Amino acid sequence: MELNKLVLGLLFASLLVFGCLEQPKQTTTTTVTLAPTYYPTITPTPTPTPTPKPVAGPGTIIVGISDALEQGAKLNASLVTSLVLSITRVEVHEANAGNESGWHTIDATTQVIDLIQLQQVMQLVANATIQSGKYNQIRLTLGRFPGIPAATAVINGTPTVVKVPSKLLKITGVIEVEGNRTSFMGLDFNVSESLHKLANGDVILRPVIKIVAYKNAELEVDANKTIRLRGGDRTEDSVSEIDEQGERKKYE
Repeated sequence: MELNKLVLGLLFASLLVFGCLEQPKQTTTTTVTLAPTYYPTITPTPTPTPTPKPVAGPGTIIVGISDALEQGAKLNASLVTSLVLSITRVEVHEANAGNESGWHTIDATTQVIDLIQLQQVMQLVANATIQSGKYNQIRLTLGRFPGIPAATAVINGTPTVVKVPSKLLKITGVIEVEGNRTSFMGLDFNVSESLHKLANGDVILRPVIKIVAYKNAELEVDANKTIRLRGGDRTEDSVSEIDEQGERKKYE
């Protein structure tokens, strides 16, 4: 009996010892997910192409003439089938010079031009090398040599002398010439508004002209002296009315 009690006591003591033993700790692993870092894409700013600076020195100036597109020119009720100008000199004027100074001749050959034949066509009247700068007028001299009339017309089938009292046409319009580049000025005559019949029956020329001008002009001139403008930087787009004395009246 005593033995049984002893065995039970030992067994109870063993259970106490095992129960007091330290249990192993459980380790909890925490996973931390880091958000991705985004870096902005940097696109390099393109370097702008510098605008070429005007080059000092001579450039090229080209002047053309045409007739405004219309369905047959008229003088009152009369049909005009020809208007011929005899151009004996073409000049341009420096913008900063006095009225009587600063003129440069860019063509001095005699050219006989029928404006009615130049509808939808721009014909060359001057092509010259000239010092770079700004020019604000162009002057046409008409028929200043013996035997060369300034202008003639055919009106209702009748040849008619057209009076140009001053023999000059001064046309206001800015054209800028830059070195080693081409500048262009076009003179587009409105024939129907340019001829006037006086009370005594004389016909007089008071031209109405649309002026366009370009610097850095891209153009072609063919063997027939026809000008084809491809592009450029426009510097003038206006209309001038010329009186009997060849002076200009500019209006927009």
